[in-house]
Amino acid sequence: MLPVAGATGRYLVELLDDEGVPHRQVAQGGGTRVNTSVLQPGGVILKLNGPGSPLSSKQQDELVDHVAAAVNDAIIGGRRTPLIWLAVCGSLPPETETGLVARLVAVALKAGARCAVDSWGEALAAALEAEADLAAPNRRELAQVSRLVREAAPGVKGIAEAAAALCHERGIELLVSLGSDGALWSNGQRTLHGTRPSLILVNTSSIRPNVAN
Repeated sequence: MLPVAGATGRYLVELLDDEGVPHRQVAQGGGTRVNTSVLQPGGVILKLNGPGSPLSSKQQDELVDHVAAAVNDAIIGGRRTPLIWLAVCGSLPPETETGLVARLVAVALKAGARCAVDSWGEALAAALEAEADLAAPNRRELAQVSRLVREAAPGVKGIAEAAAALCHERGIELLVSLGSDGALWSNGQRTLHGTRPSLILVNTSSIRPNVAN
């Protein structure tokens, strides 16, 4: 479920169609934003995120209505599925009311689905207030909205204890990315920490296939 606009939006819809990804869309003004990452061996050296286009109040209402219809269709059509999730992901378009996140969380909870929010800033704070089931910020994003995390002891142990306390306080689950320290999940009673294996980043365009003569 996504708002689209302009040539970029049409191209995005074509890509989804080509890949066979089921989707619903609502119109917005302007154009769908483009994000650009410049890579070199070892990681990203430059990331440029487009500003995107505003969603009017009417377009926000249409988005909420379409999401509600999609969630209800998923629940009705998937009765054998034990759990339906609504994932609210990304930053809000410019000039969008932060209450939109709370409205989307409410749509999921009213329908009997669960809701995960992967966002930051006021949108993340709104998700916590609306009692989303799961939030997936990084450590810095979580610290911006939680005094418990800002005042946590340094290191993974400190953030784990603060995240667990926040989960217990809010009745929410957290999945917190920690960069090179991996990630942790907590529901207030149990906390898990995982790290990634060592990886060597390569540019796939520099790998030449071995073609037999």
